[in-house]
Amino acid sequence: MTRSATIVAIALLLSACFEDAGNSVDRATDMRPWSGDTDGDTDGNTDGDTDGDTDGDTDGDTDGDTDGDTDGDTDGDTDGNTDGNTDGDTDGDTDTGNQLCGIEGLTDPGTVPAAAGDPVHHFVADTANGWEDMSLCELAGQPILLTTAVMWCPACADMALCFQGNLDRCWDNTDMEQVRDRLLANEAVIATIVMQDTNGSKAVSAEAMAAYYEDYRVPRGYMFFDPFDAGSTWLPNPSYPHIVSIDREFRYMTVGGRQTFTDIAYL
Repeated sequence: MTRSATIVAIALLLSACFEDAGNSVDRATDMRPWSGDTDGDTDGNTDGDTDGDTDGDTDGDTDGDTDGDTDGDTDGDTDGNTDGNTDGDTDGDTDTGNQLCGIEGLTDPGTVPAAAGDPVHHFVADTANGWEDMSLCELAGQPILLTTAVMWCPACADMALCFQGNLDRCWDNTDMEQVRDRLLANEAVIATIVMQDTNGSKAVSAEAMAAYYEDYRVPRGYMFFDPFDAGSTWLPNPSYPHIVSIDREFRYMTVGGRQTFTDIAYL
């Protein structure tokens, strides 16, 4: 093969790789492994490069992230929030109003406490699944069991172990077994907000989250770092885990209690 032919072949190979890497991935169905950081590489640190050190970034600003703007978040736009678009609000869609997640007829309830029949509160957070700035909107259109958990809570662990298949940990609730069946059939999803580590600290580290996720990951489950103290503002927390059921129209069904399992099991 001539030198020019070799160069052409390499260029075509690289072009094919980049084209494949650009294919979109549905984060609501693809469950990525957790490597301990969320920067997309495997070098064990979170500085966004693959050279194995933590000496900073090269994006030319001083806000401490690598997205190339100066607003202090990592979603790549300059509107100062982390919902991944530039419309200036936090409802997860790209219009300039208050429409929730692009769903006609729904508006973001803001800081109003969650109540049955109301639209769901939108949030964006990193997940232990490895996704950065994942929006709850990405799970809309299917039954969602939204829970808040803390790492020191035995009941939270039992619920996760039940959904893993340890049915003796299902709180004597057969509807929990039905929820597991729906998860395995890709007919429902669980979103868990982890609010405290084993010491009761709200500053949950990536290392602690990675270990917790390894022990308590469930089928069709997403484990979120606590976004903006979400659980302590619009979700009441009389006890842990706090459980909320969400219907296919992205509205709350039941806020708290075992009825939530029944909702998800038979919706």
